[in-house]
Amino acid sequence: QFLNRAKQALAALQLRPVLIALAALAVFSLADAWISQTIQSAHHTVITTWATAGHRIGKNTLAGLIVLYALSFLLRLEPGQRSFIFGAMLSSVLTGLATTAFKFTILRARPAADLGPFSFFNLTGFTRDERLFQSFPSGDVAMIAGAAGYLFHRLSAWRFRWIILLLPLSTALARVAYDRHWPTDTIASVLLGLALSYGVQKLEQAQPGRPS
Repeated sequence: QFLNRAKQALAALQLRPVLIALAALAVFSLADAWISQTIQSAHHTVITTWATAGHRIGKNTLAGLIVLYALSFLLRLEPGQRSFIFGAMLSSVLTGLATTAFKFTILRARPAADLGPFSFFNLTGFTRDERLFQSFPSGDVAMIAGAAGYLFHRLSAWRFRWIILLLPLSTALARVAYDRHWPTDTIASVLLGLALSYGVQKLEQAQPGRPS
């Protein structure tokens, strides 16, 4: 039954939008260097503050969700409320695992490697521990995007749904501003998190007694 539900969740992720997203990323990568330089040269207070907040959010997403889930038992929250936290945590973990797989498959050079945005499949990434060739996608952005994407799919209030998407965007800004990732790394991370969290939500819906 679980395999059937998983197949249903995967079937919900249509191939056409994925291909369109990949094509858009390929085109957008042409502007990677320019966008990175523009963001890093901007010293506006709002951008700096947003990037700083995004950095902290990205680094503490999973730990925060684990603490919240533990507290949900201590506070004796309702199962429905607890499921929100667990779903966000599960989406974050799954997105993180998928991100790791992509990192060691694509082996894209980070901006700090000074090889440009079109340096892929650097096999030295398997032998070096500097993580210079694990740029695509961003793990920090992906994990917060997975959690935020799940909440986006589950929440009914549209205002909160769109506001919560600012969290992965702020982390994406931070990763580019701190010269850790290319813009397309972060965009792909957001898309990956949204897609996997959607799959988790559809898998939950397929279970008897779960909300649709």
